[in-house]
Amino acid sequence: MAAREDASSARGRVTKRKTKTPGKNIKQDDFQYNTSIGMMIGIRVSLRRQQFVHLRTPTDSDFGKVDTTEFPPAGTGPEVTDPLRITPAHSLEDLFSFKDYAPKVFKALRTSWGIDREQFMSSVCGRHNYLEFTTNSK
Repeated sequence: MAAREDASSARGRVTKRKTKTPGKNIKQDDFQYNTSIGMMIGIRVSLRRQQFVHLRTPTDSDFGKVDTTEFPPAGTGPEVTDPLRITPAHSLEDLFSFKDYAPKVFKALRTSWGIDREQFMSSVCGRHNYLEFTTNSK
């Protein structure tokens, strides 16, 4: 848990309150582990592919674009030479698919907001610790 300072005290005292991150870390034995790792791999590959795409103003058709990629456990073989179709080997037992929605639009947004691709990838996929979030509507 992270501590933060709260300066709202009437006497000017600084108190520390602990804030709790919602959800729990997803561990390897959790049923959501395969989904989380698949998402992480898919996001990494999607972001790496975008370095080969020239930045331009998105068109109407870019907003509806969906790129679907299949990820076999052994990755793509040496017969695949197109950098946009290469997938890495992974530790999951089964083939999985990943859908990338409007990739050119999101690349344009990140670029216009000054978000570096490597920093974004590290912040989203950095340490394998996705969190399980629960709904408040229970």
